Amino acid sequence: MKQIYAWIRDPKNNLFKGISKRSALFRLFCENPDSCDLYVKENSCLHCTALSPCKFGRKIETEGPTRAARSFYSTTDKWRKDNADYLSKLKPLTAYNRVFRTHGNFYLPYAFMTGTFGNGYPLESKWVAEADMTPELLAKICNAHPRAAFGGELTDYQKKELPKFIADLHMHYPEIFALLPENRKGSLANISYVGRKADITTCASGEYIFGNYRWKWDGTDLVGGSMLFQPVKGDIEIRIKPQAGEPVTITDNRQVSSETRFLD
Repeated sequence: MKQIYAWIRDPKNNLFKGISKRSALFRLFCENPDSCDLYVKENSCLHCTALSPCKFGRKIETEGPTRAARSFYSTTDKWRKDNADYLSKLKPLTAYNRVFRTHGNFYLPYAFMTGTFGNGYPLESKWVAEADMTPELLAKICNAHPRAAFGGELTDYQKKELPKFIADLHMHYPEIFALLPENRKGSLANISYVGRKADITTCASGEYIFGNYRWKWDGTDLVGGSMLFQPVKGDIEIRIKPQAGEPVTITDNRQVSSETRFLD
């Protein structure tokens, strides 16, 4: 396996009680990072969250001394030196609920898509071999009506999760989208993106809401007119050049373009 990331836990930064008072080094390893779209295209990894580790990677924890120990600083300094190429290398995982391809498999983390076949779930596992992403399997996914343990249909699957899956395929894997049933391809025109989180720097020009204020995005700058402590009365214009990855909530489908990168 190849190391791709590392971070160090300093006990002084613990926010919650019950977390170990010892320092620790965490390292991430991957069987073949160059085969993972999440790593290559997003500079991220499933192991960047505790929600769902990737079966093709491994996280190794090395526990160190407490801050009171004489060896604390020498240990953490050595960790930083030995892992200088990996510290802060990956971005936090944002699109944790989205299809991606890795190691010859597709990862399908959509709610209610995986479960017991007897209850109408289309998949047994979130991991599907690339060769198995056939029109037949996609039709099964599209036509599924999973049910809760006590019998009622989980309607959010057809109303929310499936449309999201179809939209994600269209955006990220058009070759798989092309294998969908024709009626499901046509449903793309009726899919709403309202309420989803997106990277503002990849959205179409227009008006966006941040907090309680409306801002105009021109593709380069956010322009608004609000200041908490304005020194004198008068008109004001504030310009912000947002960093890539800054989230905004979509309020209109027209805010979404072919370049839009969703963060959910």
